[in-house]
Amino acid sequence: MKRTSMSKILFLFMIAASLPTFSTFSFADTANIYYDDVNRVVREEYGQNIPTTFTIAAMAGANGTISPAGTTTVNKGASQTFSASPTTPGYHVADVLADGVSVLSRCTWVGSTASYTFTNITTDHEISATFTNTYKVTPSAGDYGGINPNTVQTVAYNSTPSFTVSPNTGYHAAIGGTCGGTLTGNTYTTNPITADCTVAATFDINQYSVSAGISGGNGTLDVTTPSPQTVNYNSTTYFKFNANTGYHVSNVNGCFRVDYNNSDNGVSSYTYTTGPITANCMVTAIFAKNRYHVTASAGPNGSLDASTPSPKTIDYNETTSFTFNANTNYHIATVDGCGGTPYNNTSPAVTNYSYSTGLVTADCVVTATFVINPPVASFTFVTAPASGKAPLRAEFTDTSTPPASQWDWDFGDGSPHSHQQNPVHIYESSGTFTVTLAATNDGGPSVPS
Repeated sequence: MKRTSMSKILFLFMIAASLPTFSTFSFADTANIYYDDVNRVVREEYGQNIPTTFTIAAMAGANGTISPAGTTTVNKGASQTFSASPTTPGYHVADVLADGVSVLSRCTWVGSTASYTFTNITTDHEISATFTNTYKVTPSAGDYGGINPNTVQTVAYNSTPSFTVSPNTGYHAAIGGTCGGTLTGNTYTTNPITADCTVAATFDINQYSVSAGISGGNGTLDVTTPSPQTVNYNSTTYFKFNANTGYHVSNVNGCFRVDYNNSDNGVSSYTYTTGPITANCMVTAIFAKNRYHVTASAGPNGSLDASTPSPKTIDYNETTSFTFNANTNYHIATVDGCGGTPYNNTSPAVTNYSYSTGLVTADCVVTATFVINPPVASFTFVTAPASGKAPLRAEFTDTSTPPASQWDWDFGDGSPHSHQQNPVHIYESSGTFTVTLAATNDGGPSVPS
């Protein structure tokens, strides 16, 4: 409110014909005009009895005081401060009214005492304070969840109200604010309330520990996918497993997905992706020793012994053996393969042989070859006539075993050799003759009979 003062001077001139001189009289009159904030006149004061002091009536409700209390006289234009304080434990200033209007938000506070100051006083005023032992607890909830109740709660001093928090699936609650308290399960109970305060619920996504392990050894977790990993709710992660030499990834399981199963030696490394994670879990890898097919092959004129069937399935770095038998009139010539020591033979006596592989590290074949034995030369003959004078016809028949493929006949009479299998020879003169047959086949020259 603004005030304007004006001084008015009135001059009265009194003229008397009989008087030779003039006389002058004057007086001062003061006016105070008060304006509001938009320059409207709210009061005018004229005259010489304008007040120079004003009164302020102060009142306090139950359970508190206001100071100074009662009626206070203040000089025009002065300032006056009033302080309201609770007197009963658990109470606080509920409101301060100045001339019927709340000024609580304009008060200054020292502890529980609220102070309000009238300034440039130019009129009478009233001020009152009320006190209460109830407080406001204001709840709030962030994204991904809710709180109940979710409106401002008016509670008594020292009470401990409770709120229920409801996180969305896959989230958990964290409680902040100024009330303080304890969260048990989904129920938050405040500390004893002694002032207006807040309960602020926020919700964070759940995180889980996902680990990877090896069962039984013989493999490792790749360094590019360390364990454990922290994974958000409903997210996935992966682990890479590497088998040791001679092993393969046999099974990987765990963390909310179908197991991986394998028997292929070639899978020495495997990357396993989990299902959506909803709890702490572990992925476990199992490695199996590689198994290889070892096959035995018997060439013509021989066979694999029934006691060592083929193929065999052999673990990595293990050995096995096969026994080979030569057919009649044959012998074992070579056996080789699968890392064993090669066997070479020329003796017709070796008709049976057991061969051991080396350490098996891959599918492989053991091969045996067989060679016909050298023939034992023999023959029969007949003469026509059976006896008599020369010339004499002799018919020779080869009976060598095993059969020969080449023949060298010496008839013992100095005649040229014959290379037929069953030759006919004419003896031109009489005498005693020694006939010799040298027979040969793929096994070599004949063995003397």
